[in-house]
Amino acid sequence: MSPPALGFIGLGVMGYPMALNLLNKLETGTRLHVYDVSSQILDKSKSEAPNLVSICLSARDVAERSAVWKKSTMASFYDAPVSGGSLGAAAGTLTFMLGCNEDDPKLPLLKELLGAMGSSIFPCGGFSLGLTAKLCNNYCSGLIAIATAEALNIGIKSGMDPSLLARIFTTSTAQSTIKDKWNPVPGVCPNAPASRDYQGGFKVQLMKRISALLLRQPKGLVLSCILGRLGWLCITRRARM
Repeated sequence: MSPPALGFIGLGVMGYPMALNLLNKLETGTRLHVYDVSSQILDKSKSEAPNLVSICLSARDVAERSAVWKKSTMASFYDAPVSGGSLGAAAGTLTFMLGCNEDDPKLPLLKELLGAMGSSIFPCGGFSLGLTAKLCNNYCSGLIAIATAEALNIGIKSGMDPSLLARIFTTSTAQSTIKDKWNPVPGVCPNAPASRDYQGGFKVQLMKRISALLLRQPKGLVLSCILGRLGWLCITRRARM
């Protein structure tokens, strides 16, 4: 039996390390068919595993070189957004939010594939609910990020050492993953984007688009997103700078 073949689209800040984790952790000999809009990143991925990575440059390439259509006339689609950022992608510790039920027959296979790239996999109850979970998570974490930045700024301008204030947050009610991994003050958290010339961070322009999705209320839902609308204004202003 030939080794499995997988397709992977998008080799950006998160996609590239995710694809490498797939190659490194799945069955030996697994072939990965990759696509990205950047030819440079495609060449880089090919050099990482020259005998296991195939580059698909056009729709015809994808059709001719893919093994999926040969094996089945049916396909299953799952929404599986992630949380954890570029740091989690590189470390293989992403959280996956799966749009399926606990009793989905393909869940073991999905856990095997996604487990090569993440450490937490949550079946969210049905189609599209993975995306719902992702948007809810980003709604909450985005507002926490704004509040954390403002609180630390208040402390700094009042004369406090931001590192001391961050340590106080750790043992108090202001503790959060945002404060620990994406601290906005340079030097407070060595691995945070702010301490590494903002490399590997979550772009504010992307957060703006996600915020817009969050504030488009699904049909039939009546929601009051007071903080969300204020946060969207803050993010929009920052995205223009």
